[in-house]
Amino acid sequence: MRCVTKRALFFLSLSFAMTSESYNAKNTYTFNSGTGAIMTPNARFNKEGTIALNISYFEPINKLSLVASPFNWLESSVYYNDINVRRYFPGSDQSYKDKGFSFKIKLLEETSFIPSFALGFEDIAGTSIFKSEYFVASKKVNDFDISLGIGFGDYGSRSNIKNFFRDGDRTPWDFSTGGEIGTTDFFRGGSSLFGSIIYFEPKTKMRFKVEYDGNNYRDNYDLIPGFKRYISKSRYNYSLEYPINRNFSLNVGYIRGSETVFNFVSQINIGKKRKKDKFRIVATSNNPSDHEKILSDLRSNQIFVQRSNIDHDKNVIEVEYSQSSYYDREQVSRNIKKYISDDLGYYDYEIVLRPKNGSYYLSSFNYNKFSDKPKLEKISTDGEFQFNPKVIYPLYSFSLSPTLVSHIGSPSGFYFGGIDLSLDAAIEVKNFQLSSRYSTRIADNMENLNYDAAPTSLPRVRTYIQDYLKEGKNGFDEFTLNYFTQNSSESFLLMSLGHLEQMFSGAHLEYLYRPAKSLFSAGFEVTRVKQRGFDKGFDSFLNYQTNTGHLNIYVSDPPSRVQIHLSYGKYLAKDVGYTLDVSRKFRNGAAIGFFYSDTNITSEQFGEGSFDKGVYFRYPLFIFNNNRPTNSFSSFLWRPVTRDGAVKLNLTKRLFDLSNGTQYSDIFLKRSY
Repeated sequence: MRCVTKRALFFLSLSFAMTSESYNAKNTYTFNSGTGAIMTPNARFNKEGTIALNISYFEPINKLSLVASPFNWLESSVYYNDINVRRYFPGSDQSYKDKGFSFKIKLLEETSFIPSFALGFEDIAGTSIFKSEYFVASKKVNDFDISLGIGFGDYGSRSNIKNFFRDGDRTPWDFSTGGEIGTTDFFRGGSSLFGSIIYFEPKTKMRFKVEYDGNNYRDNYDLIPGFKRYISKSRYNYSLEYPINRNFSLNVGYIRGSETVFNFVSQINIGKKRKKDKFRIVATSNNPSDHEKILSDLRSNQIFVQRSNIDHDKNVIEVEYSQSSYYDREQVSRNIKKYISDDLGYYDYEIVLRPKNGSYYLSSFNYNKFSDKPKLEKISTDGEFQFNPKVIYPLYSFSLSPTLVSHIGSPSGFYFGGIDLSLDAAIEVKNFQLSSRYSTRIADNMENLNYDAAPTSLPRVRTYIQDYLKEGKNGFDEFTLNYFTQNSSESFLLMSLGHLEQMFSGAHLEYLYRPAKSLFSAGFEVTRVKQRGFDKGFDSFLNYQTNTGHLNIYVSDPPSRVQIHLSYGKYLAKDVGYTLDVSRKFRNGAAIGFFYSDTNITSEQFGEGSFDKGVYFRYPLFIFNNNRPTNSFSSFLWRPVTRDGAVKLNLTKRLFDLSNGTQYSDIFLKRSY
């Protein structure tokens, strides 16, 4: 132990003795999941908004990790471990699939003399096979990055230093329902020092890594005897990382003195700034009427005037419009204001711009004379306008696109997937909309998707998922008649009838009160549903039906750009409880969030995973093509296991999303602080 401690102190003394001058800013990833060296973490963090996919292979584990950085000081990871020395269940052809969650928090920012310091928790919400806690410090020294840490649990299994945090042994784990976050073992059991040195070679941009590993990989022998075949023969690990480009890298290493390891990392920043929506609206219309000029010139920029007023006595211009091409509504208003004041010559007029989203009025942007800074105001839904261009109903819209369908981590196989061709269509007449999505399967590999979903006493509202995937290859995922109305500028109502989602049809009502000058919103939703047939036929139904509903509270914090959604009510399986959803928003509309639910069912009734939880990302499509203005977003949801408890409807229309732009805080969330 004394020799190990000397080596660890050498890492630490070296990091303090030398100053930081030059170092490539891109971080490296471990073969385990998040940022670090080889098998051990360090105190490095990615820029907020970074999402990474880490695919690793090292005997006897294949690992797929998704790493997210909602803040500069927080990193979280979710992952699947394919443990190929254990069967999913006795007699299964599939290897055991372990799911886990980890996170790391920055405690100190690095300075010229002080290292960066972080606290981390590994595998805290799965079966906890690899559960660990650690403290780690990292210091940049020229082209070297030097780290030293102390680990507990798996990271401390070599026990090369006395645990001076907490006494007592750790609780043995088993293959029960899992998924619970047990805090009683934190920082207990054996502890070990670990450390690493990463050298950045400036010419080739390659990284050479060496580390001392505090994990002896022996704590799991009792329940996974197959691990004994891969006994650790060395405390030291080595690897070489080759960056393909700024978003992709390959890593090859040699660990435990016996195993060659590989990983591939792909990363992107979903929160990166877009090219600002500073499009130039040019006065091109020759129409003598300024109303018609505004209508024509804005329409050429995908902004559609609904009504307008020009009051020459009070020197006020009002323009009511709708648009769906640009995300930053404030910047859009600045462009319109500049066009009206500069190109049309109304520089000494007050300009009031009133955006709408479909049938819903949002907060207005009021520009005083000679001012380029808007004042936000509530919109009155009443009033007379001089210019009311005729809208020819019905309005049509449609799109055709491929859709990836996937089912990950089942006992039948790690990945089953397919490609659907989806037709989205909508017909609108004033406040009514007929909305639909029809999908047809092009190709898939789901013929062998067949496993026991282990249903409990709860109604099977989601565990029929494999039946819907196999039998519902063609049909409507959604077919609804929707009615949108607004009782005032702060009250919103939505009613829907039809096939609400892939598995349920019914009648849905949602109400939201969203005061403009508040950070709080509140509402409710109630739905009468009936379960659809597996084939998604238009008139195909199962026998199950129920009522579901929730009270909703939303809270926003503009400086941190954090939004909280708390809901309480009755779920599809008739259980009652709450769901907490916390997300970090970015200026471009992207979001990284997590959720969990707690209802009046036991962990045994819930089944594997013990309770419902998951993470999600929402990202703008412009990140793949920054030259194209778009207000389109896509999303990814990771739920470690599909169960029947704490399940809500998967609705595509939510009032909180449709009314975005009503509260002043919605605009502030897009600004920097």
